[in-house]
Amino acid sequence: MVRHMTASRTLKNLEKPGLLPGRIADLIRDAILKGQLTPGARLIEQQLAKQWNISRAPLREAIRQLATEGLVTLSPHRGASVSEVSEGALTELFAVREMIESFGAELAARNASPQHVASMRTLISDMERCKRDNDLSGFYVAGLEFHNVLVMATGNAMLVQLYDQIKRQFRRYQATLPRVPDLPTNSIEEHRSILDAIERRDAQQAFNEARHHIRHLTEQVSDNAGPGDNVQPLRLDPINRKEE
Repeated sequence: MVRHMTASRTLKNLEKPGLLPGRIADLIRDAILKGQLTPGARLIEQQLAKQWNISRAPLREAIRQLATEGLVTLSPHRGASVSEVSEGALTELFAVREMIESFGAELAARNASPQHVASMRTLISDMERCKRDNDLSGFYVAGLEFHNVLVMATGNAMLVQLYDQIKRQFRRYQATLPRVPDLPTNSIEEHRSILDAIERRDAQQAFNEARHHIRHLTEQVSDNAGPGDNVQPLRLDPINRKEE
């Protein structure tokens, strides 16, 4: 009942999202990724449909979409609820990320354009600047964008699609990152090693460097989760989205 009320109080502040399932999914997804809908919070179709004055059909479709992204869990007895966040889930997520990005780095070493390489080099410079300015939020954004460009550089549309399905979930673990000792320094060095291998067109080394980076990150995040929090998501201020 408490989690039910958490979802209600969070979502009641959202503007009516319109009838498009994509818009409804965007609003709920943002609330989940920002930690405003906590793991286990129930999404009651009847309640939300009445609250937003929309039919249940597009809402149901939006919830199914979020389920395919791993953000929502569908249960025959509980209905839809925000997926739990745990160290086990992190390990599974980063195992998939390792497979995609290691193979992606290998392909990028073969297929990356000069523009892709230049973009990744710029993003490393952005990470260095953010480290100097102690801008951790900007640092994480630049780091995630580096990986996004890396996958785009593969030229493999299916790999890009798979990566897009899971990359949103990375944000759910950002609360742990500030606890990781020397993460910015180590991360910059590892990103630079990946890019150097790509720039040399050394596919095997690029694969190895990307795999090492993701495994190292997984170990650091797991080791630095706070007692009992099971890598809980970052919590931000209540949302106040307006229709554009």
